[in-house]
Amino acid sequence: MDWAKGYLLITLAAFLCEYIRLRVDYHILEIAIMVAAAPLAIFAICVLFYFALAALTDHVCDFIENGRSRGRGMRTDP
Repeated sequence: MDWAKGYLLITLAAFLCEYIRLRVDYHILEIAIMVAAAPLAIFAICVLFYFALAALTDHVCDFIENGRSRGRGMRTDP
């Protein structure tokens, strides 16, 4: 094998190693982003549930108070 073929093989091996290293680095980066995004997603879901329950509570309280004013509501005092 002459030096040109050896140089070509070394160059191809270097490119292959660099490609594999970059793929592994990007894979590790993707996993790190997913792990970091999980608590943020859970927090966002909790905030959405909080707003949904707040709106529902508002509607229920309005329903109770409007019903009481018409004389057929539930008692809210102990």
